[in-house]
Amino acid sequence: MADVTIRNLNFAYEKREILKDINLSYELRDFLAIFGPNGGGKSTLLKLLLGLLRPSSGTIEILGRSPALARAQMGYVPQFIAINKSFPISVLEVVLMGLIDKKIFGFYSKSEREQAMQALGRVGMQDLADCRISELSGGQRQRVYIARALCAKAKILLLDEPLASIDTMGQVQIYELLKSLNESGCGIILI
Repeated sequence: MADVTIRNLNFAYEKREILKDINLSYELRDFLAIFGPNGGGKSTLLKLLLGLLRPSSGTIEILGRSPALARAQMGYVPQFIAINKSFPISVLEVVLMGLIDKKIFGFYSKSEREQAMQALGRVGMQDLADCRISELSGGQRQRVYIARALCAKAKILLLDEPLASIDTMGQVQIYELLKSLNESGCGIILI
């Protein structure tokens, strides 16, 4: 049985049809790249997988659950995250945000900080944990956002054009990182 199954999916914004008769079977060991033109519905498909939108018709099942119930097992890295360059948030604090849904109240524990540092280590960014996120290059920030998803113990990473505005060397590093994560058992769905 597939880890992600989409059957006869249709979606429209008001009366404008965006996706029609989409069918897909995906297993975590696969590295899935989705290509298409601007406005072709790729980001909409990710939002449907995350349960942020509901299909007009058809079904989506992720790890045996509806997207809304499986959301805690998915990590999302958007195409662009606007940052306030004067906001003094560190790289480590950004990664710890991956645990926000799992916190009830209070400060982060020592084990949660260690978990965040391990996630930063997986993406090769642990040496920059105390830097402000605004001081990083685009490629470094994308790796931090991937670490945030990993800190949340995501089984599937959904990435919406994570290489936009990143230089060629940064793109190679991100692809190598994603390949390594996929080989270690994390599902990758990439626009």
